[in-house]
Amino acid sequence: MLIRTRLKAILLTTIILSIIMFGVLITSNIIISNIALQGQSTSRLTLNVADLIVLNYEYSTTPNKRALQQWDITHKHILDNIGALEQTKDIQPLLKKMHKRTTNIQQIFNRIKTIPHDSKLSKNLLNHLIIESQSLQNEASKINMLNLNLLSHYNRTVFITLISLTIIYLFVISFVTIHLNRRIAIPFQELQYGANKIGEGNLSHTINIRTNDEFESLSNTLNHMSKKLSTSTVNISDLQKEVTRQTRQLSIALKEAQTANQQKNKFLANISHELRTPMTAIIGFSQLISTSPELNEESKDNISEINKASEHLMGLINDLLNISRIESGKFVVDISQCELANILQDCITATKHFADENHIHIENKCEFEHIPIQTDKLRLKQVIINILTNAIKYNHKGGTVKIECKHTIDKQTMLMISDRGIGMTPEELENIFTPFYRADKLSTRVEGLGVGLSISKVIMEKLNGDLIASSIVNEGTTFTIIINS
Repeated sequence: MLIRTRLKAILLTTIILSIIMFGVLITSNIIISNIALQGQSTSRLTLNVADLIVLNYEYSTTPNKRALQQWDITHKHILDNIGALEQTKDIQPLLKKMHKRTTNIQQIFNRIKTIPHDSKLSKNLLNHLIIESQSLQNEASKINMLNLNLLSHYNRTVFITLISLTIIYLFVISFVTIHLNRRIAIPFQELQYGANKIGEGNLSHTINIRTNDEFESLSNTLNHMSKKLSTSTVNISDLQKEVTRQTRQLSIALKEAQTANQQKNKFLANISHELRTPMTAIIGFSQLISTSPELNEESKDNISEINKASEHLMGLINDLLNISRIESGKFVVDISQCELANILQDCITATKHFADENHIHIENKCEFEHIPIQTDKLRLKQVIINILTNAIKYNHKGGTVKIECKHTIDKQTMLMISDRGIGMTPEELENIFTPFYRADKLSTRVEGLGVGLSISKVIMEKLNGDLIASSIVNEGTTFTIIINS
């Protein structure tokens, strides 16, 4: 707080000095302007008096009406200019004399106009009028000289005042600079130097600042911190050794985990391939046997159950194989040009039998024109069939699965598949794309490993698209497949 108080005091002093200098400049400018205006009025008065003297001579030689009119106008100007002069202490006596003399001039000229021009009295009055006018001119010149002296005096006074204030201002600035250097700059440099030394590891370095302010407090804090660090150096060394040992153990554990994961993926791939061959044979033979006319109804039902169980097991094997490929980085896509309408229709046809068994109606509201897209046809079918199958599984009996499409301006096609089933909570929706995740309320009702949606999500990302979900409990779920056209 001491540093802030000092800076405030310095700033306040500088502002006050600046305001005083500005006030002096403004005041002197106003005074000098007034003196200059008064000097202009005095100059006009002197010129008018000179014109009056000329008119007096002119009227004394050849009196005429124009000279009389011009004399009255000039006399009025003289009175106006005398009234415009400020009655300061120096020129007040002269102004009184000029008022009196102007009145006498007016009276004399009025008498001259009433007597004959050639008379002796008229000539004497004209001579007296000229003398009075010349006296008036002398007094106007004195006032002009007084104004010039006053202007010179004020200029000199203002100059001396400004020089004095400038010297005081420079003195204050010098004092402020020295004070800031002694109280702020030097302690700051010492503090910075000490902090750098401590930062370089020289914990025995001590910062010596005695300014009784925040800098001294901060230096004491840094000294205390360096002592604390110095006493804890041994502990830090031991801790570093322990961290190194733990890091080495973690590195070994990570390598073992990576090796185990690779072995797991290899095992899943091998076992999946080994299981696919007999399962394909079982499915083929069960389908072949089901066409035999010698089977009774009970045998046909048994063969049908074998076929369903085999296909379900084949689906699980395929899911495991896909998960293994994804984790090992061997999951690839084959991009080619195809028609989105044909892909969607094939998927609806593939799931129609399953939907009929569950009394679910698939409502396709997509109105496609021929839209060629660059994608992996088989992988996109896999995603759409998986979403349609889930919509049928988690729907109510006799429900509806709605398919809608929307094209965006950035050449994307959004395929929205909605059901009116049990829906999901926000917590379930947040984990829906996590491998092997299944909501508790569905785990006993619906068969599967819980990897279909996570595989579909990865497939759409591989195809430069996306798969997003939204859901409301007891109202249904909507999955949106975003396809880049």
